[in-house]
Amino acid sequence: LALPLSQTFNPQDLGSLWSSVFLLALGMAGSRKNTFVQKLTGHLHCQGFQPYVINLDPAVHEVPFPANTNIHDTVKYKEVKKQCDLGAPHL
Repeated sequence: LALPLSQTFNPQDLGSLWSSVFLLALGMAGSRKNTFVQKLTGHLHCQGFQPYVINLDPAVHEVPFPANTNIHDTVKYKEVKKQCDLGAPHL
């Protein structure tokens, strides 16, 4: 959801928005997803929009863009790997 900077989000106003866009950036590790989102959010800010950005990758310690919600704050991926026995086998 991208709103002009002069407009604040009010859930009751959703019907009055012209359109909302949801974009999910998926790709292999190292495919520059964070760079893409960084460039896209920068462009939207320059155009006067305020995107709501969510980082869903708990393994990324710092994202190169302002994330409104960051799963890294709640999911500790190293603990999940340990509890679920995920990752490379231990030799």
